[in-house]
Amino acid sequence: MIVRYLLFAAVLILQFGCDSKKSDGPPPDTATTGTMEFIADIELQPAIDSLVAGFNADHPEAKVAVKYLAATEALDAMLQRKSRLVIMGRALTSKEQRFLDSQQVELVDFDIALNALAPFVKVTARIHELPLVEIMKNVTGTAPSYTQVLGSHLSSTESILDSIYLADTSFIKGRVLRFSTPDSVFNYVKSDPEAVGYLSSAWYKRIMSDSTVRILDLVHEGEYKMLMLHMAYVYQGKYPLVSRVMGYTLEPPNTLPRGFLAYAMSADGQRILLDNNLLPRTQIIKLVPPKE
Repeated sequence: MIVRYLLFAAVLILQFGCDSKKSDGPPPDTATTGTMEFIADIELQPAIDSLVAGFNADHPEAKVAVKYLAATEALDAMLQRKSRLVIMGRALTSKEQRFLDSQQVELVDFDIALNALAPFVKVTARIHELPLVEIMKNVTGTAPSYTQVLGSHLSSTESILDSIYLADTSFIKGRVLRFSTPDSVFNYVKSDPEAVGYLSSAWYKRIMSDSTVRILDLVHEGEYKMLMLHMAYVYQGKYPLVSRVMGYTLEPPNTLPRGFLAYAMSADGQRILLDNNLLPRTQIIKLVPPKE
C-alpha cells in the first residue's frame, strides 16, 4: 500500500507542482465524435473490450481505443495527462483522495458497476470451498495454507483484498505469486493444485469455460453455508469480495471521455457490463438467485 501511495503522490507532485504549457492537439471533440485512447484496469479487460466495441458501433463518428495497465498505473497515467480517462476495478483509496484534496485536484467520478473477485483453483485441487476466515489468514499471513496468485502489487485485486483484510495499510502477506496479466494468473493456477487465484468477475466466462479450473464457493465464518459467485448475491450484498468499478476523468462535459462514461452508464452499456459479470449500478435489473 505504501508503494502504491508513493507512486501516486510522486505523479501528482510532478504533474500539478509546476506550470506547463498546453501543447497543440487535435480539434476539439464532442461526447460522440472524435478520437481517443484511454487507459483501463487490465483486471476488467473482457468487459471494457466489449464496452469499447459497443460504443464504437453505436457512434461511427467516434473512434475509441483502450490500453490496459494495473489500476494504480492507470490512474497515474491519467494524472500525467497521458490519458483523458481511466476506468478501474476499485475506487480511490482514502489516502489517494486526501492527497488529491490537498493538491486541489478535482476528478469527475462515475460509479459504473460492482466488481466481484472470483477465487478459483485447478480442478484437482484439494480445496473445495473457501471459508472467509481462511482468506483472512492467508491475506494477513497469520496462518498461510495455500499460494495466493494475484496480479501485480499495483492491481485492483491486491487493493481490494488489502482494503477488506488489511485496512488499506499494506500488501497481501503469506505465500503470494504476482503476475502482470490476468492470463498469466489463469495459466499458473491451471498448473498448481496448491494455488488459489483471484480474478475479477469480468473473467468469469473465461474461467467457467475451462474444464481444468473451477471457481470456489465462499463459506461465511460461523456458519457452513456455501455462497457462490452470482450477480444476485452481489446485488443483495451477500457476496463479500466486492469493489466498485469507477471511471475518473479531468475532462469537462461534452467531451469524448464524458460521452464514453455516459454510454457505460446507459442501458446499453450497463447490459454489456452485466453480460460480462459486472453488476450494473444505474439500471433496474432483475436477478434471480440460484436454487439452493
